[in-house]
Amino acid sequence: MDALYDLPQIATQAGVSATQFRELEVCVRAQYSSDEMMIELRLLRTLRAIGDGTVSAGDAIREFRAATAAENFNKLLQSRHVADAERLRITEFVRTQLSPVERLLLALYYYERKSYAEIGVVVALPEEGVRDMHAALLARLRGFLGSPLADRVFRVAG
Repeated sequence: MDALYDLPQIATQAGVSATQFRELEVCVRAQYSSDEMMIELRLLRTLRAIGDGTVSAGDAIREFRAATAAENFNKLLQSRHVADAERLRITEFVRTQLSPVERLLLALYYYERKSYAEIGVVVALPEEGVRDMHAALLARLRGFLGSPLADRVFRVAG
């Protein structure tokens, strides 16, 4: 399918750098995989919102990454063979008790296997801040889930 819109040109007009446009495209493609029409429409809608000043490019990228992180987190729970009842309990805790940055940290660290330094770039925190946030998150999760379940779910696969 041929593109209906010149998205790189629209991105330029909206003040979105080439790097930011590529990041937006990667995020949108992760959500819509092979549906080219939805990818193009979602990018167009996002670029127009950026151009209108409704959202910044950085905020749009963070929102897409957080949404992708939530999906990846659910896949992580499934891959760790967590029972349905436990998965619902964990998902509810993560959804209601953690901030978007904390959810993103969990998904990037455990699902995408990013380093603290790489996560720091995404969430705009120094590596040490990401490490401290991760340690505090694990303590909260262990308190909520109990240590054996938390240790099984949140181990780093080698």
